[in-house]
Amino acid sequence: MNSPTDAKKHQNIGSILSHIFGVSGRVTRHQYLLTGIVFMAIKYAVEFVVAFSATGLFYGPLEFLIPSGQLKEPFVRALPQWISITYVIWSLPFAWIATTMSVRRAHDGGHGALLGLLVLVPLLNLIVMLVLSLTASQPDSIEKHGIKQKNPRAAQNPNTHFYGSAFVGTVVGGLFAVLVTAVSVYAIESYGASLFLGMPIVSGAVAAYVYNQPMMRSFGASVGVGIMACVFGGLFLLLFAMEGVICLLMAAPLILPLGALGGVLGFAIAKTILWQSKMMIGGAVVLSVPFLGIAESHLKSTEIYMVESAVVINAPRESVWQNVIVFPEIHSPPDWLFRFGVAMPVRARIEGTGVGAVRHCEFTTGSFVEPVRIWDAPKKLAFDVTDQPEPLVEMTPYRHVHPPHLHGTFVSIKGEFELMELPDGKTRLFGRTWYTVDMGPRIYWRLWTDSIIHRIHDRVLNHIRVTTESDHEVWLD
Repeated sequence: MNSPTDAKKHQNIGSILSHIFGVSGRVTRHQYLLTGIVFMAIKYAVEFVVAFSATGLFYGPLEFLIPSGQLKEPFVRALPQWISITYVIWSLPFAWIATTMSVRRAHDGGHGALLGLLVLVPLLNLIVMLVLSLTASQPDSIEKHGIKQKNPRAAQNPNTHFYGSAFVGTVVGGLFAVLVTAVSVYAIESYGASLFLGMPIVSGAVAAYVYNQPMMRSFGASVGVGIMACVFGGLFLLLFAMEGVICLLMAAPLILPLGALGGVLGFAIAKTILWQSKMMIGGAVVLSVPFLGIAESHLKSTEIYMVESAVVINAPRESVWQNVIVFPEIHSPPDWLFRFGVAMPVRARIEGTGVGAVRHCEFTTGSFVEPVRIWDAPKKLAFDVTDQPEPLVEMTPYRHVHPPHLHGTFVSIKGEFELMELPDGKTRLFGRTWYTVDMGPRIYWRLWTDSIIHRIHDRVLNHIRVTTESDHEVWLD
């Protein structure tokens, strides 16, 4: 049996966790400052150790505090991708703690929730946290700002109009997702992290908030409505011919969990904030994504990434070389990604020989035009890419859908083949591609782009291997 002391310890721990992760209750400036320092120190210490251990680079306070792609890019490039994805997951609890505590601290200081929500805005959040740490508590903050104040109609049966409220919330959140996507893509011309991270959170928050009017409903149902808002948003984008199935499926693993987080945020806003503040807060939340998109479009930098694949061929380099510069049509069954419309290589032809020759690598969507800049037979063939087709054919109920991201967001810069001579007359053939991706967050989209390029490499390299080994066996016979 647990002693009274143990029970009291458990109760104290539960109270502390509820205070840190909860959405209600006052937060004094001393509690806010202490919690902020402790969690910021924990986050920085862990990230410093991981970054230094994995890369040998010094992860300084500026890299930690300032959300600059140029400052963080050396670490993103050097770290394994699984660490980059883990970093996003690792950051979510800290973002939640910062947001909920900042909103409650703003209430306690008499500022209103809007100031607390600004903690989500990069760079501005540092000023907001400083202000909240210095502002004294207001005696009437609970009465004035309505922390834990219930809607007078909340006493009604929470099951009343359950499905109607869920449907309205889902549709409103989904339409908001379409609106934000249209503004970001067509007005700001940005497929940045503000769209793929901010849009689902705000869309889910809008849906959950609408769902919880005019009465509070359950936490779990609010999260579900936040997710469904993102699903409906995707369906609306498909219906309005703004997106295709393939890109929506690629984005789903990122967007749906963030829609759930938005549902939590919408539930918290509906539960804790007075009606007089809700319109102001809602406007701030709704406008945050496009404003962040504008800021991001001015801060973004272009980074070039490289993907390398290799295959061992049971033939000498001279035989492999002939099938590198030009190869016949590929008849092997396509990878599953290619079956869904991602462009795949079909054949290669070349005009001329030596430096200045133009290689044409033909894909299912068109040809890559590749002027040769290094012709070192039979060791290396390197080329630039001056023209390229669309990266995929969208699956859509309409005949032609060409979202802007099909042009300029995933661009091949150059490529090369290197032939390394191995013992016993074998050859290791390397294929390398340099490319840029202008969609955020890059650490997520690089999972897809790197995978697609590896699959393209594997299809070409294995075709060269099979063709060369077959020709070599015939020659030996």
